[in-house]
Amino acid sequence: MTQPPSASASGAAPLSLVQRFFGMLTSPKATYENVVSWPRWGGMLAVTTVITALTVFVFLSTEVGREIMMKQQVEAGAPAAQAEMAVKFGAYIAPIFMLIFIPLFALAASGILLGVFAVTGGSASFKQVLAVYTHSGVIATVVGVINAVINYFLATDTNVTSLKGIGNAFAEKGFLAGFFGALDLTFFLGLFVLAMGLAVLYRRRTAPIFFSLSAVYVVVALVIGAVKAAMAGGS
Repeated sequence: MTQPPSASASGAAPLSLVQRFFGMLTSPKATYENVVSWPRWGGMLAVTTVITALTVFVFLSTEVGREIMMKQQVEAGAPAAQAEMAVKFGAYIAPIFMLIFIPLFALAASGILLGVFAVTGGSASFKQVLAVYTHSGVIATVVGVINAVINYFLATDTNVTSLKGIGNAFAEKGFLAGFFGALDLTFFLGLFVLAMGLAVLYRRRTAPIFFSLSAVYVVVALVIGAVKAAMAGGS
């Protein structure tokens, strides 16, 4: 059974929150080595969650954001009154939703990862896995802010890293459109960074972990594509 690094086994001092945030952008592997030895997760989870929620709030508070939200409501077939209500309160509801569910998802995902690796012979504490998971969110958070800025100037809700453009080449409500619409290169990048952290924690290779996580993501996208196609066929 592989033993994860511990604080007692490392001579390095714990990095500050700021050092860990920027370390994930410049030298993620070295930062992870410190994180698994000194597994602190609360500050990083709070920072990434607040930045994400604040980004969404600012974007939806702009005229561009409100127009995009109205367009989405109309395309979804919402009544005019409901659409106006969504535009009026969407800038507040979406961030609040994120502030609640991003931490809950982090806890759930970390528990699942802990269980999967325990079955395969890995040994680590929940706190270590949670610390790795929350720090992997730094990359996605920064890219999310960049995407929001680009979306504002392009007046679109589709991230430049999304594969939705490929899906648009197929039937609008077909399986392939739904499948590619569910894929985003940012998510793959996030999975790679997460895999790197899990590799450091469990002393394993990054590539097999990344391919396994990516396979799960692709399967989810396939399910989304199938569900959307089935719903379109039944409408």
